[in-house]
Amino acid sequence: MNNRSSEKKQLIIDRAIEFFSKNGIAETRIEDITEAAGMGKGTFYLYFNGKKDLLLHCIERLTTIVVPKEVWLDIRKQTDYKLRFQKRLIAFLEAYPTFGGILQLVNQSLESEDPDLAKKAGDAYRLLAGPLTKDLRWAVSHGWAREIDEEVVAFIMLAAGEGLGNMLKIDSRYSVEKVAEITWDFMINGIGSSQKAKPEEAVSLLWDLYDSDGNTVRLRDISVDAKSYLPGVLGKGALQVPLYNITSIALQRTDDMLSAVVVMRSGKSVTLRVDGDTGLAGETEFGRYEIPLHQVARISGTMVADRQSTQGSAD
Repeated sequence: MNNRSSEKKQLIIDRAIEFFSKNGIAETRIEDITEAAGMGKGTFYLYFNGKKDLLLHCIERLTTIVVPKEVWLDIRKQTDYKLRFQKRLIAFLEAYPTFGGILQLVNQSLESEDPDLAKKAGDAYRLLAGPLTKDLRWAVSHGWAREIDEEVVAFIMLAAGEGLGNMLKIDSRYSVEKVAEITWDFMINGIGSSQKAKPEEAVSLLWDLYDSDGNTVRLRDISVDAKSYLPGVLGKGALQVPLYNITSIALQRTDDMLSAVVVMRSGKSVTLRVDGDTGLAGETEFGRYEIPLHQVARISGTMVADRQSTQGSAD
């Protein structure tokens, strides 16, 4: 196949990846692909037997577009594993919108009754995990990582990358670089606490909520609009205060504005402007409790042993 024919074939594959990712296989017509590629339908059959054959080539192509060639070359030069890891992840996440859909098709193809399609999908996943496995072996040999099963961890990392790519589609609060930094911290430090409580000494955080009418409710597992932080405005910016860092919140209304005086575990405090319609929710011994912030007077948290955590009260 000469260079021009090779370029045409590659163009069809690239356009197919875009259409398959956006619309799925069943909803994509061969005419859609060839029109987008600027060629006739007859040209398609010079290179492919049909849509299945094209899909197989798309899956094969996936392994070369997840991380662009120029990034590969840069990664290989890195002797700092953190930079290698973050560069690879950032490249993956930046390109994810262009191949995320085809990656989902690969997932589905793993369960296909068509043995050719299932095998091609499995081969693609092994090829995607391969560079991660090699990097992990390099990290272990150079003291960056402890002894691990590199192949299993490589697939964990691949699955995490897919999940992060989807998260970035629905949550605009995070940049690709910030996600890469958080992921690196998780990779190196995990989620375990250095201050491990013995099972019999495990503690829970209970909250005593006082509403504007003077009623008191004891809550656990509280959230604010289904999130684990209190959102508010501080000066000209937005601030999200993790609930587990808070010991008390006092709500005050002045000039049609609701303020929250938040006291932290460190003893420091901050005053935020908050939306009174924001919902606060938690669990009581009687069931789930919900209340808008404008009807809350104050709420205070207390650390108690787990055996006490079920001894809540509601008036």
